[in-house]
Amino acid sequence: MSTTITLRNKRHRIRTVIMALCLLAAGASSSALGDDSPQGQAAFHFQEAVSRFEAGDHLQAQHFFDLAVSQFGGTVFADDAAFGSIRAVEALGDDATAQMLWEEWLNAHPASPLRVDAELALAWNQLRQGHPETAHDLMKVLMVREPWLEDDSRVMLHLAACNYARGNDVMAIAHLESARDQGPLTPTGLLLLGLANRRRGDDFAAVVAFQELVDEHRDSHLAGYAYLAKAGIFPDPENYRQAAGSFARAAAEATRPDHRAQTRYLHAACRFLSGDEQGGLESMHQVAV
Repeated sequence: MSTTITLRNKRHRIRTVIMALCLLAAGASSSALGDDSPQGQAAFHFQEAVSRFEAGDHLQAQHFFDLAVSQFGGTVFADDAAFGSIRAVEALGDDATAQMLWEEWLNAHPASPLRVDAELALAWNQLRQGHPETAHDLMKVLMVREPWLEDDSRVMLHLAACNYARGNDVMAIAHLESARDQGPLTPTGLLLLGLANRRRGDDFAAVVAFQELVDEHRDSHLAGYAYLAKAGIFPDPENYRQAAGSFARAAAEATRPDHRAQTRYLHAACRFLSGDEQGGLESMHQVAV
């Protein structure tokens, strides 16, 4: 990884630490003095928003981030709070609104240290909305303006996903291998690597990637998909049983109704395919009602 990337990441971390210290100080001061000033309230609401977001309560996280935005006003922390609010909107599944908000954020905060992260988020947003060409173009423009991103694993993962969505499995795999040069692949990267190899007919490489995902990231919500993909190559009942267990955990942890419904359905289907036909039918009935 280049020195430029390291320095930029350090600046971002330092900014985050300074912000946290300032917010804590503001919050402590307002608490001790009974101060209801906008800055004191903003500190409280920002901390509450972060806690809600981490707990998976994205609707309330957005509410508290928005309160913090209005109370921070024109201070240097306003962009952080607005950034968090849009992340919450994305977590709620409203990508169309998030796209509009990212574009507004970029216009309002052109010099923010979070600008690159916002542009990365917008590129992923376009990909999730089914626009891989637009997403790819956004990333390429960003890389021209910020050449230090060329070796960033987040960018390599995004380009891999764009190429996979466009049917270019060879380029998708090449980008993922470049990302691996920077460090271990994320669960998303490993699942994508397996799917790309599977589609191009290399079942062995696909199984290796799926197995690495479940070995290294067993608690990931993507583990079930890896087990299910493995079962598509080697229809071993154990793969379906493992997938069913992973989908059950994912359903229990899901914060969005659509994610919960999908993982419950997959759990039921995998139970049935594992040989537990009665259990699978019972689980499917629970999904239906």
